[in-house]
Amino acid sequence: MAKIVFLQNIWHEYLGVMQLSAVLKEHGHECDVLLGDQAYLIRELKKSKPDLIAFSAMVIQEDWVLETARAVKRAGIKAPVIVGGPHPTFYPDFIYEKPIDMICIGEGEYALLDLMNAIEEGKNVTKIKNIWAKKNGRVYKNELRPLIQNLDELPLPDRTLYKKYDFFRKQESDDVMISRGCPFRCSFCFNHKWCQIYAKGGSTIRFRSVDDCIREIKELAKHGSKMIMFIDSTFNIKKDWLMKFLKRYKKEIKTPFSCNIRADLLDDELAKALKDTHHCDSIRFAVEVGDEKLRNTVLRKGLTDAKIWNATRLLKKYKLPIITFNMFGLPDETIKQAWKTIYMNQKIKPDVMSCYVFLPFPGLEITEYAIKKGYVKREDLKKLGVSPYKMHRSIINQKDIDEVTNLHKFSIFLVKHPTSEFFIKYLIKLPPNVLFDYFYNITQGLEWMRWMRASPLRMLVEIIKNYKEVS
Repeated sequence: MAKIVFLQNIWHEYLGVMQLSAVLKEHGHECDVLLGDQAYLIRELKKSKPDLIAFSAMVIQEDWVLETARAVKRAGIKAPVIVGGPHPTFYPDFIYEKPIDMICIGEGEYALLDLMNAIEEGKNVTKIKNIWAKKNGRVYKNELRPLIQNLDELPLPDRTLYKKYDFFRKQESDDVMISRGCPFRCSFCFNHKWCQIYAKGGSTIRFRSVDDCIREIKELAKHGSKMIMFIDSTFNIKKDWLMKFLKRYKKEIKTPFSCNIRADLLDDELAKALKDTHHCDSIRFAVEVGDEKLRNTVLRKGLTDAKIWNATRLLKKYKLPIITFNMFGLPDETIKQAWKTIYMNQKIKPDVMSCYVFLPFPGLEITEYAIKKGYVKREDLKKLGVSPYKMHRSIINQKDIDEVTNLHKFSIFLVKHPTSEFFIKYLIKLPPNVLFDYFYNITQGLEWMRWMRASPLRMLVEIIKNYKEVS
Protein backbone atom coordinates (compact mmCIF):
# COMPACT_ATOMS: atom_id res chain seq x y z
CA MET A 1 0.00 0.00 0.00
CA ALA A 2 1.19 3.50 -0.86
CA LYS A 3 -0.31 6.73 0.45
CA ILE A 4 -1.19 9.85 -1.54
CA VAL A 5 -2.38 13.18 -0.14
CA PHE A 6 -4.12 15.76 -2.33
CA LEU A 7 -3.68 19.43 -1.41
CA GLN A 8 -6.11 22.17 -2.39
CA ASN A 9 -7.06 25.70 -1.40
CA ILE A 10 -10.63 25.89 -2.71
CA TRP A 11 -13.41 24.61 -0.48
CA HIS A 12 -15.08 22.46 -3.07
CA GLU A 13 -15.37 18.71 -3.57
CA TYR A 14 -13.41 18.00 -6.76
CA LEU A 15 -15.19 15.20 -8.59
CA GLY A 16 -11.97 14.31 -10.42
CA VAL A 17 -10.05 13.88 -7.17
CA MET A 18 -12.84 11.72 -5.76
CA GLN A 19 -12.70 9.56 -8.89
CA LEU A 20 -8.92 9.16 -8.59
CA SER A 21 -9.30 8.24 -4.93
CA ALA A 22 -11.91 5.59 -5.75
CA VAL A 23 -9.63 3.89 -8.27
CA LEU A 24 -6.63 3.95 -5.94
CA LYS A 25 -8.55 2.70 -2.90
CA GLU A 26 -10.07 -0.10 -4.99
CA HIS A 27 -6.51 -1.30 -5.54
CA GLY A 28 -5.47 -1.07 -1.90
CA HIS A 29 -3.84 2.35 -1.72
CA GLU A 30 -4.55 5.04 0.88
CA CYS A 31 -5.85 8.51 -0.10
CA ASP A 32 -6.46 11.72 1.79
CA VAL A 33 -7.17 15.37 1.00
CA LEU A 34 -6.05 18.44 2.93
CA LEU A 35 -7.59 21.90 2.69
CA GLY A 36 -6.36 24.95 4.56
CA ASP A 37 -3.61 27.51 4.82
CA GLN A 38 0.04 26.68 4.25
CA ALA A 39 0.89 26.19 7.93
CA TYR A 40 -1.96 23.70 8.35
CA LEU A 41 -1.00 21.77 5.21
CA ILE A 42 2.65 21.43 6.27
CA ARG A 43 1.72 20.41 9.81
CA GLU A 44 -0.70 17.73 8.59
CA LEU A 45 1.69 16.44 5.93
CA LYS A 46 4.36 15.89 8.57
CA LYS A 47 1.88 13.83 10.59
CA SER A 48 0.56 11.95 7.57
CA LYS A 49 3.92 11.03 5.99
CA PRO A 50 2.56 10.36 2.47
CA ASP A 51 4.46 8.62 -0.30
CA LEU A 52 3.17 11.12 -2.87
CA ILE A 53 1.81 14.68 -2.64
CA ALA A 54 -0.63 15.70 -5.37
CA PHE A 55 -2.27 18.84 -6.70
CA SER A 56 -5.13 19.05 -9.20
CA ALA A 57 -4.49 22.46 -10.72
CA MET A 58 -6.55 24.84 -12.80
CA VAL A 59 -4.63 27.42 -14.84
CA ILE A 60 -5.11 30.28 -12.39
CA GLN A 61 -3.80 28.14 -9.52
CA GLU A 62 -0.24 27.96 -10.87
CA ASP A 63 1.22 30.46 -8.40
CA TRP A 64 -0.49 28.86 -5.39
CA VAL A 65 0.69 25.38 -6.39
CA LEU A 66 4.29 26.52 -6.82
CA GLU A 67 4.30 28.49 -3.59
CA THR A 68 2.87 25.54 -1.65
CA ALA A 69 5.17 23.01 -3.30
CA ARG A 70 8.17 25.16 -2.38
CA ALA A 71 6.96 25.30 1.22
CA VAL A 72 6.66 21.50 1.24
CA LYS A 73 10.27 21.16 0.07
CA ARG A 74 11.52 23.75 2.58
CA ALA A 75 9.80 21.83 5.38
CA GLY A 76 11.93 18.80 4.56
CA ILE A 77 9.02 16.61 3.47
CA LYS A 78 10.57 14.01 1.18
CA ALA A 79 7.53 12.79 -0.74
CA PRO A 80 7.63 13.69 -4.46
CA VAL A 81 5.18 16.30 -5.73
CA ILE A 82 2.94 15.57 -8.72
CA VAL A 83 0.53 18.00 -10.41
CA GLY A 84 -2.37 16.92 -12.60
CA GLY A 85 -5.46 18.59 -14.01
CA PRO A 86 -5.92 21.27 -16.70
CA HIS A 87 -2.78 23.31 -16.03
CA PRO A 88 -0.10 20.66 -16.60
CA THR A 89 -2.19 19.02 -19.32
CA PHE A 90 -2.30 22.15 -21.43
CA TYR A 91 1.04 23.61 -20.28
CA PRO A 92 3.33 20.60 -19.76
CA ASP A 93 6.43 22.80 -19.50
CA PHE A 94 5.24 23.23 -15.93
CA ILE A 95 7.39 20.17 -15.21
CA TYR A 96 10.47 22.39 -15.40
CA GLU A 97 9.45 24.37 -12.33
CA LYS A 98 11.89 23.49 -9.56
CA PRO A 99 9.53 22.19 -6.83
CA ILE A 100 7.58 19.95 -9.24
CA ASP A 101 8.78 16.34 -9.52
CA MET A 102 6.11 14.95 -11.84
CA ILE A 103 3.08 15.98 -13.85
CA CYS A 104 0.15 13.94 -15.14
CA ILE A 105 -1.19 14.88 -18.56
CA GLY A 106 -4.76 14.02 -19.56
CA GLU A 107 -6.90 11.44 -17.79
CA GLY A 108 -5.24 10.40 -14.59
CA GLU A 109 -7.03 7.34 -13.21
CA TYR A 110 -4.80 4.57 -14.54
CA ALA A 111 -1.68 6.70 -14.82
CA LEU A 112 -1.86 7.51 -11.12
CA LEU A 113 -2.64 3.88 -10.28
CA ASP A 114 0.45 2.71 -12.19
CA LEU A 115 2.51 5.38 -10.43
CA MET A 116 1.28 4.39 -6.96
CA ASN A 117 1.91 0.72 -7.73
CA ALA A 118 5.47 1.57 -8.83
CA ILE A 119 6.07 3.61 -5.66
CA GLU A 120 4.74 0.79 -3.49
CA GLU A 121 6.95 -1.78 -5.22
CA GLY A 122 10.01 0.47 -5.42
CA LYS A 123 10.04 0.33 -9.23
CA ASN A 124 11.06 2.87 -11.86
CA VAL A 125 8.51 5.72 -12.16
CA THR A 126 9.95 7.33 -15.30
CA LYS A 127 8.23 5.14 -17.91
CA ILE A 128 4.56 5.47 -17.02
CA LYS A 129 2.22 6.66 -19.77
CA ASN A 130 0.69 10.13 -19.14
CA ILE A 131 3.41 10.86 -16.56
CA TRP A 132 6.34 13.22 -17.10
CA ALA A 133 8.92 12.72 -14.37
CA LYS A 134 12.27 14.17 -13.34
CA LYS A 135 15.22 11.97 -12.46
CA ASN A 136 18.91 12.87 -12.15
CA GLY A 137 18.43 16.19 -13.91
CA ARG A 138 16.50 14.71 -16.83
CA VAL A 139 12.80 14.98 -17.66
CA TYR A 140 11.22 11.77 -18.93
CA LYS A 141 8.28 12.58 -21.21
CA ASN A 142 6.01 9.60 -21.71
CA GLU A 143 3.32 9.16 -24.34
CA LEU A 144 -0.40 9.32 -23.65
CA ARG A 145 -2.42 6.20 -23.06
CA PRO A 146 -5.79 5.98 -24.85
CA LEU A 147 -8.80 7.62 -23.25
CA ILE A 148 -11.02 5.42 -21.11
CA GLN A 149 -13.79 4.39 -23.48
CA ASN A 150 -15.87 2.30 -21.04
CA LEU A 151 -16.59 4.72 -18.20
CA ASP A 152 -18.63 2.06 -16.40
CA GLU A 153 -15.42 0.21 -15.56
CA LEU A 154 -14.52 2.96 -13.10
CA PRO A 155 -15.71 2.68 -9.50
CA LEU A 156 -18.11 5.34 -8.25
CA PRO A 157 -16.36 8.48 -6.93
CA ASP A 158 -15.06 8.27 -3.37
CA ARG A 159 -17.58 10.56 -1.65
CA THR A 160 -16.04 9.88 1.76
CA LEU A 161 -12.81 11.68 0.88
CA TYR A 162 -13.89 15.18 1.92
CA LYS A 163 -16.27 14.23 4.73
CA LYS A 164 -13.72 14.62 7.51
CA TYR A 165 -14.41 18.35 7.15
CA ASP A 166 -17.63 19.57 8.75
CA PHE A 167 -18.13 22.00 5.86
CA PHE A 168 -18.63 19.10 3.43
CA ARG A 169 -20.62 16.91 5.78
CA LYS A 170 -23.26 19.64 5.85
CA GLN A 171 -23.30 20.02 2.07
CA GLU A 172 -26.62 18.92 0.63
CA SER A 173 -25.81 18.76 -3.11
CA ASP A 174 -23.58 16.36 -5.02
CA ASP A 175 -21.86 16.73 -8.38
CA VAL A 176 -22.41 13.97 -10.95
CA MET A 177 -21.13 13.52 -14.51
CA ILE A 178 -22.88 11.32 -17.07
CA SER A 179 -20.26 11.74 -19.78
CA ARG A 180 -16.82 13.00 -20.74
CA GLY A 181 -15.96 15.15 -23.72
CA CYS A 182 -17.69 17.79 -25.83
CA PRO A 183 -18.29 17.97 -29.61
CA PHE A 184 -18.11 21.76 -29.75
CA ARG A 185 -15.05 23.94 -30.37
CA CYS A 186 -15.81 27.29 -28.72
CA SER A 187 -12.78 29.58 -28.87
CA PHE A 188 -12.93 30.37 -25.14
CA CYS A 189 -12.80 26.72 -23.99
CA PHE A 190 -9.85 24.35 -23.66
CA ASN A 191 -11.81 21.59 -25.40
CA HIS A 192 -10.10 22.32 -28.70
CA LYS A 193 -6.72 21.74 -27.04
CA TRP A 194 -7.97 18.54 -25.39
CA CYS A 195 -9.07 17.22 -28.79
CA GLN A 196 -5.66 18.09 -30.27
CA ILE A 197 -3.88 16.25 -27.47
CA TYR A 198 -6.07 13.18 -27.93
CA ALA A 199 -6.32 13.28 -31.73
CA LYS A 200 -5.22 9.62 -31.79
CA GLY A 201 -6.54 8.53 -28.41
CA GLY A 202 -10.00 7.30 -29.35
CA SER A 203 -13.31 9.12 -29.19
CA THR A 204 -13.20 12.06 -26.80
CA ILE A 205 -16.99 11.90 -26.27
CA ARG A 206 -17.96 9.02 -24.01
CA PHE A 207 -21.09 8.22 -22.02
CA ARG A 208 -21.67 6.11 -18.97
CA SER A 209 -24.55 3.66 -19.18
CA VAL A 210 -27.93 4.75 -17.90
CA ASP A 211 -27.76 1.91 -15.36
CA ASP A 212 -24.45 3.12 -13.94
CA CYS A 213 -25.67 6.70 -13.56
CA ILE A 214 -28.92 5.65 -11.89
CA ARG A 215 -26.93 3.40 -9.53
CA GLU A 216 -24.74 6.30 -8.44
CA ILE A 217 -27.67 8.63 -7.83
CA LYS A 218 -29.47 5.99 -5.78
CA GLU A 219 -26.35 5.61 -3.63
CA LEU A 220 -26.22 9.37 -3.12
CA ALA A 221 -29.90 9.39 -2.13
CA LYS A 222 -29.23 6.70 0.48
CA HIS A 223 -26.64 8.99 2.07
CA GLY A 224 -28.94 11.99 2.23
CA SER A 225 -28.18 13.91 -0.98
CA LYS A 226 -30.85 16.56 -1.54
CA MET A 227 -29.72 17.88 -4.92
CA ILE A 228 -27.92 16.36 -7.91
CA MET A 229 -25.80 18.84 -9.86
CA PHE A 230 -25.06 17.40 -13.28
CA ILE A 231 -21.83 19.18 -14.18
CA ASP A 232 -21.47 17.96 -17.77
CA SER A 233 -20.88 21.00 -19.99
CA THR A 234 -23.74 19.87 -22.24
CA PHE A 235 -26.28 17.52 -20.66
CA ASN A 236 -28.30 17.20 -23.88
CA ILE A 237 -25.70 16.34 -26.55
CA LYS A 238 -27.10 12.81 -26.98
CA LYS A 239 -30.87 13.01 -27.01
CA ASP A 240 -31.69 9.29 -27.28
CA TRP A 241 -29.48 8.50 -24.27
CA LEU A 242 -30.97 11.37 -22.27
CA MET A 243 -34.58 10.41 -23.03
CA LYS A 244 -33.92 6.90 -21.68
CA PHE A 245 -32.18 8.33 -18.64
CA LEU A 246 -34.99 10.79 -17.83
CA LYS A 247 -37.56 8.02 -18.13
CA ARG A 248 -35.63 5.98 -15.55
CA TYR A 249 -35.10 9.05 -13.37
CA LYS A 250 -38.83 9.73 -13.28
CA LYS A 251 -39.57 6.14 -12.28
CA GLU A 252 -36.79 5.51 -9.77
CA ILE A 253 -35.36 8.77 -8.35
CA LYS A 254 -36.93 11.43 -6.17
CA THR A 255 -33.91 13.74 -5.75
CA PRO A 256 -34.13 17.14 -7.50
CA PHE A 257 -31.49 17.87 -10.14
CA SER A 258 -29.99 20.76 -12.10
CA CYS A 259 -28.19 20.49 -15.46
CA ASN A 260 -26.39 22.43 -18.20
CA ILE A 261 -27.83 22.38 -21.72
CA ARG A 262 -27.10 23.95 -25.09
CA ALA A 263 -30.06 26.06 -26.12
CA ASP A 264 -29.94 24.91 -29.75
CA LEU A 265 -30.18 21.24 -28.78
CA LEU A 266 -33.40 21.65 -26.82
CA ASP A 267 -36.70 20.68 -28.44
CA ASP A 268 -40.24 20.32 -27.17
CA GLU A 269 -39.99 16.57 -26.59
CA LEU A 270 -36.86 16.92 -24.46
CA ALA A 271 -38.18 19.91 -22.50
CA LYS A 272 -41.34 17.95 -21.73
CA ALA A 273 -39.29 14.92 -20.64
CA LEU A 274 -37.27 17.11 -18.26
CA LYS A 275 -40.47 18.47 -16.78
CA ASP A 276 -42.10 15.04 -16.56
CA THR A 277 -39.42 13.78 -14.19
CA HIS A 278 -41.10 16.08 -11.62
CA HIS A 279 -37.64 16.69 -10.16
CA CYS A 280 -35.93 19.08 -12.56
CA ASP A 281 -34.96 21.92 -10.25
CA SER A 282 -33.32 24.20 -12.83
CA ILE A 283 -31.90 24.33 -16.34
CA ARG A 284 -28.63 26.16 -16.93
CA PHE A 285 -27.60 27.48 -20.32
CA ALA A 286 -25.05 29.96 -21.61
CA VAL A 287 -26.06 33.15 -23.32
CA GLU A 288 -22.36 34.17 -23.17
CA VAL A 289 -23.04 37.55 -24.77
CA GLY A 290 -26.17 39.22 -26.08
CA ASP A 291 -24.64 40.26 -29.40
CA GLU A 292 -25.15 37.42 -31.90
CA LYS A 293 -22.26 38.43 -34.18
CA LEU A 294 -19.76 38.59 -31.31
CA ARG A 295 -21.05 35.29 -29.95
CA ASN A 296 -20.54 33.47 -33.21
CA THR A 297 -17.43 35.11 -34.67
CA VAL A 298 -15.14 35.80 -31.72
CA LEU A 299 -16.53 33.10 -29.39
CA ARG A 300 -17.39 30.67 -32.22
CA LYS A 301 -20.34 29.48 -30.14
CA GLY A 302 -22.51 28.59 -33.15
CA LEU A 303 -25.65 29.75 -31.35
CA THR A 304 -28.18 32.16 -32.82
CA ASP A 305 -30.48 34.51 -30.94
CA ALA A 306 -33.42 32.61 -32.43
CA LYS A 307 -32.26 29.38 -30.77
CA ILE A 308 -31.88 31.12 -27.42
CA TRP A 309 -35.39 32.54 -27.66
CA ASN A 310 -36.79 29.15 -28.67
CA ALA A 311 -35.14 27.44 -25.71
CA THR A 312 -36.43 30.17 -23.40
CA ARG A 313 -39.93 29.71 -24.79
CA LEU A 314 -39.83 25.94 -24.23
CA LEU A 315 -38.49 26.23 -20.69
CA LYS A 316 -41.13 28.82 -19.83
CA LYS A 317 -43.81 26.65 -21.44
CA TYR A 318 -42.97 23.78 -19.11
CA LYS A 319 -42.25 26.07 -16.16
CA LEU A 320 -38.65 24.94 -15.80
CA PRO A 321 -36.52 27.44 -13.82
CA ILE A 322 -33.74 29.07 -15.88
CA ILE A 323 -30.15 29.94 -14.94
CA THR A 324 -28.10 31.88 -17.51
CA PHE A 325 -24.33 32.21 -17.78
CA ASN A 326 -22.87 35.41 -19.20
CA MET A 327 -19.48 37.02 -19.87
CA PHE A 328 -18.30 40.61 -20.08
CA GLY A 329 -15.04 42.09 -21.35
CA LEU A 330 -14.61 39.93 -24.46
CA PRO A 331 -12.14 40.86 -27.21
CA ASP A 332 -13.79 43.34 -29.61
CA GLU A 333 -16.73 43.88 -27.23
CA THR A 334 -18.09 47.42 -27.13
CA ILE A 335 -20.23 48.90 -24.40
CA LYS A 336 -23.18 48.77 -26.80
CA GLN A 337 -22.72 45.03 -27.25
CA ALA A 338 -22.33 44.54 -23.49
CA TRP A 339 -25.68 46.26 -22.93
CA LYS A 340 -27.22 43.72 -25.33
CA THR A 341 -26.31 41.02 -22.79
CA ILE A 342 -28.27 42.93 -20.17
CA TYR A 343 -31.25 43.45 -22.45
CA MET A 344 -31.34 39.80 -23.54
CA ASN A 345 -31.39 38.64 -19.92
CA GLN A 346 -34.06 41.20 -19.04
CA LYS A 347 -36.19 39.62 -21.73
CA ILE A 348 -35.35 36.03 -20.70
CA LYS A 349 -36.05 36.84 -17.03
CA PRO A 350 -33.85 34.03 -15.65
CA ASP A 351 -34.57 32.80 -12.15
CA VAL A 352 -30.84 33.06 -11.46
CA MET A 353 -28.16 34.90 -13.44
CA SER A 354 -24.44 34.23 -13.31
CA CYS A 355 -21.99 36.78 -14.75
CA TYR A 356 -18.20 36.79 -15.08
CA VAL A 357 -15.43 38.93 -16.50
CA PHE A 358 -13.78 37.04 -19.36
CA LEU A 359 -10.32 35.65 -18.53
CA PRO A 360 -7.96 35.19 -21.52
CA PHE A 361 -6.16 32.06 -20.37
CA PRO A 362 -2.88 31.25 -22.15
CA GLY A 363 -3.26 28.87 -25.06
CA LEU A 364 -6.92 29.53 -25.80
CA GLU A 365 -7.75 30.38 -29.40
CA ILE A 366 -9.59 33.49 -28.26
CA THR A 367 -6.52 34.58 -26.27
CA GLU A 368 -4.32 34.24 -29.35
CA TYR A 369 -6.90 36.34 -31.20
CA ALA A 370 -6.72 39.03 -28.48
CA ILE A 371 -2.91 39.02 -28.61
CA LYS A 372 -2.94 39.29 -32.41
CA LYS A 373 -5.34 42.25 -32.22
CA GLY A 374 -3.05 43.97 -29.70
CA TYR A 375 -5.57 43.88 -26.85
CA VAL A 376 -3.25 42.05 -24.49
CA LYS A 377 0.47 41.28 -24.25
CA ARG A 378 1.55 37.70 -23.75
CA GLU A 379 3.59 38.63 -20.68
CA ASP A 380 0.49 40.15 -19.06
CA LEU A 381 -1.27 36.77 -18.95
CA LYS A 382 0.53 36.06 -15.67
CA LYS A 383 -1.72 38.64 -14.04
CA LEU A 384 -4.71 36.30 -14.31
CA GLY A 385 -3.88 34.62 -11.03
CA VAL A 386 -3.46 37.92 -9.19
CA SER A 387 -6.15 40.07 -7.58
CA PRO A 388 -8.12 41.91 -8.91
CA TYR A 389 -7.73 40.16 -12.30
CA LYS A 390 -9.01 36.83 -11.01
CA MET A 391 -12.55 38.09 -10.88
CA HIS A 392 -13.17 41.82 -11.09
CA ARG A 393 -10.92 43.38 -13.73
CA SER A 394 -9.76 42.59 -17.23
CA ILE A 395 -6.19 42.55 -18.48
CA ILE A 396 -7.54 43.33 -21.95
CA ASN A 397 -6.74 46.85 -23.11
CA GLN A 398 -9.35 48.03 -25.58
CA LYS A 399 -11.91 50.77 -26.02
CA ASP A 400 -14.77 50.70 -23.49
CA ILE A 401 -13.16 47.99 -21.33
CA ASP A 402 -13.49 49.86 -18.02
CA GLU A 403 -17.09 50.77 -18.74
CA VAL A 404 -17.86 47.17 -19.78
CA THR A 405 -16.32 45.65 -16.64
CA ASN A 406 -18.16 48.23 -14.53
CA LEU A 407 -21.38 47.19 -16.24
CA HIS A 408 -20.59 43.62 -15.23
CA LYS A 409 -20.69 44.69 -11.57
CA PHE A 410 -24.27 45.92 -11.95
CA SER A 411 -25.46 43.30 -14.43
CA ILE A 412 -27.50 41.16 -12.03
CA PHE A 413 -29.10 44.20 -10.41
CA LEU A 414 -29.96 45.65 -13.83
CA VAL A 415 -31.67 42.46 -14.95
CA LYS A 416 -33.73 42.31 -11.76
CA HIS A 417 -34.39 46.08 -11.75
CA PRO A 418 -34.45 47.42 -15.34
CA THR A 419 -35.50 50.92 -14.23
CA SER A 420 -32.08 51.35 -12.60
CA GLU A 421 -30.53 51.75 -16.06
CA PHE A 422 -30.99 55.53 -15.97
CA PHE A 423 -28.49 56.14 -13.16
CA ILE A 424 -26.27 53.07 -13.70
CA LYS A 425 -25.40 54.38 -17.17
CA TYR A 426 -23.72 57.29 -15.39
CA LEU A 427 -22.14 55.21 -12.62
CA ILE A 428 -20.31 52.88 -15.01
CA LYS A 429 -18.45 55.84 -16.51
CA LEU A 430 -16.57 56.25 -13.23
CA PRO A 431 -13.18 54.54 -12.76
CA PRO A 432 -13.39 50.87 -11.65
CA ASN A 433 -13.33 50.67 -7.85
CA VAL A 434 -13.75 48.29 -4.93
CA LEU A 435 -17.22 49.59 -4.08
CA PHE A 436 -18.44 48.32 -7.44
CA ASP A 437 -16.60 45.05 -6.78
CA TYR A 438 -18.31 44.61 -3.41
CA PHE A 439 -21.69 45.36 -4.96
CA TYR A 440 -21.11 42.61 -7.51
CA ASN A 441 -19.96 40.16 -4.81
CA ILE A 442 -23.16 40.76 -2.86
CA THR A 443 -25.52 40.44 -5.82
CA GLN A 444 -23.79 37.37 -7.22
CA GLY A 445 -23.67 35.83 -3.72
CA LEU A 446 -27.42 36.33 -3.33
CA GLU A 447 -27.97 34.64 -6.70
CA TRP A 448 -25.88 31.67 -5.59
CA MET A 449 -27.87 31.48 -2.36
CA ARG A 450 -31.10 31.48 -4.33
CA TRP A 451 -29.79 28.75 -6.63
CA MET A 452 -28.38 26.52 -3.90
CA ARG A 453 -31.08 27.41 -1.36
CA ALA A 454 -28.22 28.02 1.05
CA SER A 455 -28.67 29.76 4.35
CA PRO A 456 -27.06 33.21 4.76
CA LEU A 457 -24.78 31.78 7.46
CA ARG A 458 -23.52 28.98 5.20
CA MET A 459 -22.95 31.43 2.35
CA LEU A 460 -20.98 33.69 4.69
CA VAL A 461 -18.80 30.76 5.75
CA GLU A 462 -18.20 29.86 2.12
CA ILE A 463 -17.27 33.43 1.22
CA ILE A 464 -14.83 33.62 4.14
CA LYS A 465 -13.23 30.25 3.29
CA ASN A 466 -12.81 31.28 -0.35
CA TYR A 467 -11.90 34.91 0.35
CA LYS A 468 -8.38 34.69 -1.00
CA GLU A 469 -9.65 33.18 -4.23
CA VAL A 470 -12.09 35.97 -5.08
CA SER A 471 -10.47 39.03 -3.55
